Amino acid sequence: MSKYTIKDIFIVYNFLNKKISNFVLILLSNNLSTLGQFAIINLIYGRLFKLKIIHCADIHLGSKMSTHFSSVQAKERQNEILTTFGRMIDYAKEENVEAIIIAGDLLDTDSGNIRACDYILSAILANPNIEFLYLCGNHDENSLILQNKNLPTNLHTFGKNWRSYSLGDVTITGVEIGKSDIYSKLKLDASNLNIVVLHGQEIKGQKQDGEVINLSALKNKNIDYLALGHIHSYKLSKLDTRGVYCYSGCLEGRGFDECGEKGFVLLEIEEGKISPTFIPFASREFVELNVDISGLISIHQIKNAILEKLKGLIKNSIIRVNVIGSYTMETQKYFDLIEKDINLDYYYVQIVDKTKLFLPQKDYSKDISLAGEYVKLIQDSDLDEDLKEQTLVIGLKALNDTEVD
Repeated sequence: MSKYTIKDIFIVYNFLNKKISNFVLILLSNNLSTLGQFAIINLIYGRLFKLKIIHCADIHLGSKMSTHFSSVQAKERQNEILTTFGRMIDYAKEENVEAIIIAGDLLDTDSGNIRACDYILSAILANPNIEFLYLCGNHDENSLILQNKNLPTNLHTFGKNWRSYSLGDVTITGVEIGKSDIYSKLKLDASNLNIVVLHGQEIKGQKQDGEVINLSALKNKNIDYLALGHIHSYKLSKLDTRGVYCYSGCLEGRGFDECGEKGFVLLEIEEGKISPTFIPFASREFVELNVDISGLISIHQIKNAILEKLKGLIKNSIIRVNVIGSYTMETQKYFDLIEKDINLDYYYVQIVDKTKLFLPQKDYSKDISLAGEYVKLIQDSDLDEDLKEQTLVIGLKALNDTEVD
C-alpha cells in the first residue's frame, strides 16, 4: 500500500465535507510519518473538543397567523414555523451540535397547541445526542410542554431560581425573570466558560417593571455569552470587557414588524473562546418597501413601478408595498386590482396606500365655482389632514360626477 501525504488526507477530508470518520483518519494515518500522524491526531482532537451550541428564541409555535393571511395561508405558515424548528434540529444533528438553548417563547401561549407540543417532544426524543435547554418566556411561562409527565431525559429546564448545566468546560446558567432580585444571586466560576440564559427586554439603567434585563447589573459577573430572548431581531453587542450579549431573534417572522433575515445563532467553542455566528434559516422573509408614484397617472404605470421595485425579491417572500408620494384627481389608484394581479406571481403582496392628494392652491384660490368654494371650505376647516384629504376626494369626485371608490 502506497503512502499518503498529509495533503492527500486533507483533500479527501475537505472533499467529503468533513464527514470522514475518525476511524478512517486513524487508518490513513498508519501510512504517514510521525509528523503526519501528529497532524491527524490534532485534527481528531480539534473535532472532538470543538463544542457547538445553538442559541434560538421566540419561535412562538402555535401562532394563529391570521392577521395577514387567508385561512389556507395561515395554516401553511403555522406548519412552516413548526417544520423550520425541525429543520434546525436536523442542522444541529448534521453539524454535531451538542446542545440547543431555547431562550424563551417556544410556544405562543401557555396552553400552546397540542399538535405543536407533540411535534416538539417527538423531535427531542428522536435526537438523544442533543441536549435541549429550555427557558420559558413571558408567552409560555406555564408551558404546556412541561406539563407532560414523561419529559425526554435530554430536555432540561430552568425555573424561578438560577439553575446550571455543564457541558465540558462550559456552564450554562439560566433563570426565569420574576419579582425577586436575580442579579445579586448570580455566582459564576471565573475559570469556566459561562453562558447565561435570560428572556426579557434589555435596559441599561435602573430596574423597571415587566420582563426587563438590567445589563448594567450583569457586568463583571464572569459572563462570556449572554443568550437572550424577547427581541425578535438578531443583535450582538459587548456586555463588558469579558463577554457579549446576544438576541438570536426569531426563527420565522410573523408580521411586518419582523422584517428581514431570521434564524438562530451558532456558537463554536474552542480553546476557551466562544465564537457566535448568525445563521439565516427562515423559510420565508417578510419584506417592506416603498414605491413613490408621484407623477404617475395610469394603473399600468403604477403597476410597472411596483413590479420594478419587486425585482430581485424571492417570490415566496411576504411583501408589503407602501405606495407613497402625491397623486392628483386623475391618478388611477386602483390598488386592489394591482394587488390581486401581482399576487398571481408572488406568495403574498399587500399594497398600502400612503399617498397624499396634491391640490395646487392657485387652482382654487380664485375659483368661484362650486368645486372651488368646496375646496376652500374644507381646507379652512378644523379637520385633521387625513380627514381633509378624504373629504376633498369624495366631494370633488361627486361634483365631477366621477365614481367614488
